[in-house]
Amino acid sequence: MRIGMRIFLGYFFLVAIAAWFVLNIFVEEIKPGVRQTTEDALVDTAHVLAQIAVQDLANNQIQNGALAQAFAQIQKNDVSANISGIQKSSIALRVYATNAQGVVIYDSSGMDVGADYSRWNDVYLTLRGQYGVRSTRANPNDGTTSVMHVAAPMLQSDENNPSQSPHIVGSLTVAK
Repeated sequence: MRIGMRIFLGYFFLVAIAAWFVLNIFVEEIKPGVRQTTEDALVDTAHVLAQIAVQDLANNQIQNGALAQAFAQIQKNDVSANISGIQKSSIALRVYATNAQGVVIYDSSGMDVGADYSRWNDVYLTLRGQYGVRSTRANPNDGTTSVMHVAAPMLQSDENNPSQSPHIVGSLTVAK
């Protein structure tokens, strides 16, 4: 092989390795930023929806109250959004609420009402007054199916003693 070809191949090899390192570092820096942004939006959403859900819970309307009606209506409506060239046609949020024991009392997907979620980190930590979050794969064998779950406490004040701080009566989790 001629010396010119060897130099060319060596140069090409070095450029390829450098490009791989730059791309790898770029991906490793971007991934945490995307997760952090998603988690931030889910925290806000969970806290807002928990305020609605606690009112439904207080009125014994968790299955057909304002929150349940909103999600039922969302499922009926078509979504048409073009987000940076990607067409979005449906809402991809799942919301579930648990009672103080961690048993699911509302699930926007309708799948797990009555299931015991008390051992899942999002519910377990939230019911203890801590920040509850977890990330679980929808398909255990596929790393690209990660679903983030962020919970907020459902807080209720004692009507007989309004000066006492609110207590946790359940948790509401938003998953995406």
